[in-house]
Amino acid sequence: MTVLNDPGQADRQSRGIPVVPVFDGYRALAILGIVIFHLLPAGPSPDSWVKLQNATFGQLIDVLFIVSGFVVFLPTAWQGRFGSVRSYAVRRAARLLPAYYMILLLALLIGLIGKPLSPTIHPSASEIALHFTGLQTLGTYFEGTFGPVGFAMVGPVWTLSVEISFYLILPLVAMAFYRHPRIGLLIAAAIGVAWGWSGIHSQEIADWLGTTLNQEEIGRIARNSGLQFPFWIFSFALGMAGAKLYVRAVKDPDQDRVRRYAGRALVLGLVGLTIAAIGIYNTQVEQAHLLLLAEIARTKAWIMLLFSASLATVMVAIALGPVRLRWPFDNGPIRWLAEVSYGVYLSHALLIWVAAWGFGFFFEETWLGLGAWLATILPLSVLYGYLSARFLEQPIRRWARKYGREPASPAASGEPET
Repeated sequence: MTVLNDPGQADRQSRGIPVVPVFDGYRALAILGIVIFHLLPAGPSPDSWVKLQNATFGQLIDVLFIVSGFVVFLPTAWQGRFGSVRSYAVRRAARLLPAYYMILLLALLIGLIGKPLSPTIHPSASEIALHFTGLQTLGTYFEGTFGPVGFAMVGPVWTLSVEISFYLILPLVAMAFYRHPRIGLLIAAAIGVAWGWSGIHSQEIADWLGTTLNQEEIGRIARNSGLQFPFWIFSFALGMAGAKLYVRAVKDPDQDRVRRYAGRALVLGLVGLTIAAIGIYNTQVEQAHLLLLAEIARTKAWIMLLFSASLATVMVAIALGPVRLRWPFDNGPIRWLAEVSYGVYLSHALLIWVAAWGFGFFFEETWLGLGAWLATILPLSVLYGYLSARFLEQPIRRWARKYGREPASPAASGEPET
């Protein structure tokens, strides 16, 4: 197993900023679970099993957004300042865009080659431009103009549009959130709840505004509201608040007390997750015209808030817990998987498309078929992720570390500035 060293972690360590490996582990395992989730329809699909999938695997996207909020905000939480916007922009662009652009180019190339097999793949110039600017989720409100997300081949890239929105907004709100995290959480919760409600109540809003919507427009708004950044803003804010709490906890001289509180928080978080998961299990998603199964957690405000808050609580509590509690998310194989996980996430849908349209392997809803799909797509996705990390992502990120370097602050290794 070739060792892959994360240039971003090396950069943070050189500036005295802590690295929290369990959050990389969360991301790696969540992405692995998302790949499995997208393959589960290849197996038998009784109603109760599908509901259980939705309440578990179907909610893993929330982990990715909480991790992003935590990891990207951690330097601010530690140093008490945001730092150079230019350096931040260079590092974030190098982290996100090269591998993203590569999968778009591969999808376009494969779609062109496979066009006779799947005539639905014919993206327009405007659709391509929308994807390369990271605005593909906005285009979903105009499905007849811009086509499906990911050219109907790499649908999971909708999350990249959400991530880019977070990266753009963070410099504007980071210090305000640092000073007033509780207010920031409340605002984010209000925005998320309001956005989720408006997505499935567009007709009532239209009536209030004195206009009308047809059924196709109502369905399109409901389907695509969950693809937008405001729908997930609470998850990012929870990650940011978790980073602030983590910094405060690791600087507490009484670490025994920290572990006691973390243990209690873990229990409460697990209870909250269980209650929210039961609520998701019993939600009738087909009644809301929803596209993303992960939207189930946000069709009701109490489920949205309880699930995400409980999940973030569990994640931070484990990070503050003893080594044996962190070990499942922080060990050699998981650290390696974390380094290749971005490519795994980006490539798996394209590999499924190639297997289906290029080789005629379709989901047959049998256990044998599910096993065959898992045995094919998982290793190929990991191989792609490794090649992407080794030869594309890490070289560019090392360049970004060199040219986007930020001088260490006076507080980099001490108490945060106030």
